Amino acid sequence: PPCVPRNGLYDVILAAETTYSIEAAGDTASMIVKHLVVSSGVAYVAHKRYYFGVGGGSDAFQTALQNDARRHDMT
Repeated sequence: PPCVPRNGLYDVILAAETTYSIEAAGDTASMIVKHLVVSSGVAYVAHKRYYFGVGGGSDAFQTALQNDARRHDMT
């Protein structure tokens, strides 16, 4: 589609309620690391601090994002 950049990188990524479980937080982090322009891109992720019963939330997302960035040598 014409709205998808050829290089697969985006300047802005918006997400909401995508970190509801530890697995989903990891998937969201991986998608951001893979598809965000490194030098100037920004991602806005709206989520709850904690999702009771499934373990996701801000801490799970932050941990997943840091781990994924390290795997891609982006720290």
